[in-house]
Amino acid sequence: MHLAAVLQTVVIVLLVAASAMLVSVGAYGSGVVLGSAASVWFWRLYRTYAD
Repeated sequence: MHLAAVLQTVVIVLLVAASAMLVSVGAYGSGVVLGSAASVWFWRLYRTYAD
């Protein structure tokens, strides 16, 4: 696995954690935006390295 993919995966996990924290305190809009961004980023990363 490439170093860039590992670093991006770490950032995606951090975004998901921040999204979960925001949703848990009631900031639903920001949490959903961060969660959606993390999901799209993960999907693009997955499709890039799916070979």
